[in-house]
Amino acid sequence: MLYFLDHKELADCAVRVPAGAAAAEQEVPCHKLALCAASGFFFRSFIAGAGAGAVVALPALPEDQELRRQVDVSQLFPVVLRYIYSNQAWASIDSLVTSENAMGLFALGELLEIPTLSARAFQFLDEAVLSPTSAAQLLYAAVQLRRVAGGSAGAGFETSCQRCVEVLRQGFGQACAAPSRGRQLLSKLPVDVLAPILEAPDLNVPSEGIVLEVVQRFLRARLAREEAGLDFADLRLTEAPAIIPQLIGSPGGVVWEVFIVEQPLSPPLDPPETAKYSAASPVAVPTQQPAGVCTLGHQLSLRYPVGAVGAAGCAGCAVLRVVGASGEVLCAGLLPVERLAQLTSGGEFAEELTCRVRSPADEQATGVVRFRWRRPAEAAAVEPPAEGVEAAAEAVTAEEGGAGPAAEATVRADQLSEEDAKRILDCVRFPHLEHKELLAAMRDPVLVQVGAQQRVMEALSSRLSQYEHAPEAGALSAQEARPSTMAASARGPSAPLAAAATLRPTPPATAGAAEASAGPERQQAWAAQAPASPEQQPREAPEPSPREHLAGSAHAAMRGGLRATARGGLQRPLSSGGGSAGHPLFPCGSCGQGQLLLRQGDTAQWCAKCSRCPHNVWLPGCVTAAAVDGFCAACTVRLGSEVRTLTVRVGREHGAALLRLPGGVDTLRGMCVAGCSDALLRLGE
Repeated sequence: MLYFLDHKELADCAVRVPAGAAAAEQEVPCHKLALCAASGFFFRSFIAGAGAGAVVALPALPEDQELRRQVDVSQLFPVVLRYIYSNQAWASIDSLVTSENAMGLFALGELLEIPTLSARAFQFLDEAVLSPTSAAQLLYAAVQLRRVAGGSAGAGFETSCQRCVEVLRQGFGQACAAPSRGRQLLSKLPVDVLAPILEAPDLNVPSEGIVLEVVQRFLRARLAREEAGLDFADLRLTEAPAIIPQLIGSPGGVVWEVFIVEQPLSPPLDPPETAKYSAASPVAVPTQQPAGVCTLGHQLSLRYPVGAVGAAGCAGCAVLRVVGASGEVLCAGLLPVERLAQLTSGGEFAEELTCRVRSPADEQATGVVRFRWRRPAEAAAVEPPAEGVEAAAEAVTAEEGGAGPAAEATVRADQLSEEDAKRILDCVRFPHLEHKELLAAMRDPVLVQVGAQQRVMEALSSRLSQYEHAPEAGALSAQEARPSTMAASARGPSAPLAAAATLRPTPPATAGAAEASAGPERQQAWAAQAPASPEQQPREAPEPSPREHLAGSAHAAMRGGLRATARGGLQRPLSSGGGSAGHPLFPCGSCGQGQLLLRQGDTAQWCAKCSRCPHNVWLPGCVTAAAVDGFCAACTVRLGSEVRTLTVRVGREHGAALLRLPGGVDTLRGMCVAGCSDALLRLGE
């Protein structure tokens, strides 16, 4: 039979093979007997009466770029033919099977109904390819193929999906940490595939923040958001004598990329966070112009989320980079997105701007990219063509180097329903996020859009119950921590539930060698965090009355941020003065640099004293003991920084104050002095 693979004298049919990455569409002469003996698909095709010399097309694949990359039929079909003409002997193609084409061979084995090929290819995948870092790519391809396959082929892809999901759950943290396309592909999975993975209690992640990041990426890629267009023209690299030769000598040419990053900036080696907010030029070999200038000669166009990039307080940024044909980043830099507010829709290209870029290989090799940009007029929405919106979007991107009406149609066709958005949001166990993650989630535009603020508020409030001596029934969230995050909490201070006791920085006095070896920036940070020594503190000035301090505490809290601290008990300090090592409550509104620390004054009255200036906030004289007990969710959200609450005890000799306490108790818990409650003020009346 192998003789007839290379000799077509007796060929009585042809198989139409679609175009691939490096081959045009072609018709391959074959023999019906060989094809029908191995493939159920070909057996049905020819038995249906196509006749001698019939041309049969291979099963069509979905119009998906990632799937076509993993399943390049034009390169795989010759391997499948060799397997068929070798009496289905795996040894005949064993040397041709690699980790790159194994998924494609499995797919063709299922689609062409060649059970022995699909079984051996899946065995190779499971043993040599499938891992936490590759599971997302393989799962994405299997899900896409499952949608178009039927009968036994659909069942085979379902089995592969289940195996990929199992591996992905076991190593989800590793999969998300790997610098691959896995995180981006997770955001493209259907809700009914991704949600069960994230909901699983046995999901292996070191922290709940990883689940939150995946959900944020998913929502950013799939939500209908307020967007605007951005065109780039006249891009050219200058002042880069060390970088330009690398670009010109890059094998296979280079690609210019512009993409949006909505999280705090990831390393420039990472792929674009959301595919629809990126644009790339065709691969080309750059030429050096006179005066050491390397030009793109191509206009780039993309979409960007208006509320997440360029607005005041937004963490989003735009990255411009030049990438080699093999994927290595040659240089990258940040675009001045703060200038976006100056652009008007439908205007001309703005004046020339600059962007400093740096080579990851040599941090000393820098250059300047000069460009102009504009916000084009918003085009009317168009209906996608009949052959599929994804194909139209790819055609527009390939032809124009950016987003277009067809790309917008793709986004509209892939938008989430309200029910799907709620289900994917339910996967995040908000009470088990770190405090800083909750604060960032409160300001995230996509989480605001899907109504996650109430969940964040409840999670912030639930953290207080961890410090209460007698929490109310039902105060804790019904969502339990995942076993993997609890194990991470036991191993070290990075776990969410331990965050309240570990966010406090190590004082310079105990930092030891680590402090001595820190660079100037680290030492400056220590100087900003550390309380001043008694010798450095200025002399105390006359202080207002306790009532005036209590009335002004809310204003003081709004003047800056504060840092979390460990939980304190209801006991007196070792010395009557308390020193400057008390527990921080909120920032000082007087100097704007220190923190108000809980301590006992020389007169045994409790106060919050600034670590850097004479400013004090006195508690009522009836308070005989005080301790930090938790967080105030409302003030934390309002002020954008952590605000601590107090447990105070009133002395039994203060009968008038005791009458104001509920139930005859002498202790109040969860009391905030940052402005949301006047309980302590009334206690002092």
